[in-house]
Amino acid sequence: MEGQELVERYKAGQRSFREVDLQEADLQGASIRWIKLRKADLSRADLTGADLYWADLRGANLRSTNLSGAILHRADLSGANLIDADLTEANLCNAELGKVNLTGAILTSATFEEANLCQANLSGAIVTDKQLAQAKSLEDAV
Repeated sequence: MEGQELVERYKAGQRSFREVDLQEADLQGASIRWIKLRKADLSRADLTGADLYWADLRGANLRSTNLSGAILHRADLSGANLIDADLTEANLCNAELGKVNLTGAILTSATFEEANLCQANLSGAIVTDKQLAQAKSLEDAV
């Protein structure tokens, strides 16, 4: 599915896109709040500045995805694959990031206020301790 088709279907009222293939989709600046993209493949997609407030991205593949400046406030990314993703300046406040794989992710200036990073894999991620101090839970994060 192309990014434009997803946005059109979203505007028409559809909210659930479980296991949809959005590889390399252009969703720059898309406002897709409360969308359900469980187990969707968004690898190499461009979500720069997208509004994903309260989005359900559980188990989604976001490998090498550009999420710079994205609003992921209260989004559920449990178990998502964010290997090598760009989350520069992303808003991850109150986000659910339990068991997320952030290996090699770019998290420069991302905000984690009250985010749950329990059992998240941060190996090789570009992030500061100061940023992570904002999170509410880092239990077993590596």
